[in-house]
Amino acid sequence: MIITFSFDVRNYVEVMEGWPLKRDQMTFFLEREGNVLKRVCLSFSGVSIDFAPSFTAPSDASRTASLKTSDGGYAALARKIILNWQAIVSGVQIVDLDYDNFEMRFHTENTDEESRIHLKSIKSSYDQALNSSCDFEQFGRAFCANPIPDHRIESTSHYREGRLAFEAGRYVDAYNNMFLFLGSGPIDLLDAA
Repeated sequence: MIITFSFDVRNYVEVMEGWPLKRDQMTFFLEREGNVLKRVCLSFSGVSIDFAPSFTAPSDASRTASLKTSDGGYAALARKIILNWQAIVSGVQIVDLDYDNFEMRFHTENTDEESRIHLKSIKSSYDQALNSSCDFEQFGRAFCANPIPDHRIESTSHYREGRLAFEAGRYVDAYNNMFLFLGSGPIDLLDAA
């Protein structure tokens, strides 16, 4: 089976080629609309068909079907390889990728696999991970608050990014952002004293 990971591009970048580049069992390619880069993709071939999404039919007792999915560790590997590419290309062009919301696509490599692949793609989304109801008064009070010093705004941005990373399963990024958030706390206490 071939499994492809597709990461959306959040900024405007023009590219003239979408070329597939192959190395070992990996194929790297860019998806474009016209000359505008929309997604950066990495495919792995030779992946075990066991990683294809599978359905379990509902039983009479439960009456609910279940869907089992696994990326087999390929999602983390795809992120690492594309982060490496992004670091190299950033000297020429910044490409802002959405690593939290990616799409997994499943393709057959031979006819034996066709009956085992029931879904062609799954889009993971953590867009709703931090959403909850909050009444209007809470948001209104925030606009009435006194100005906040720049160092507190930076500290709060580390907290926010850490929460997003944690909800998306990027635990190293979550740890780093929370460390930076907590590291800014003692400075405030010293300044206050």
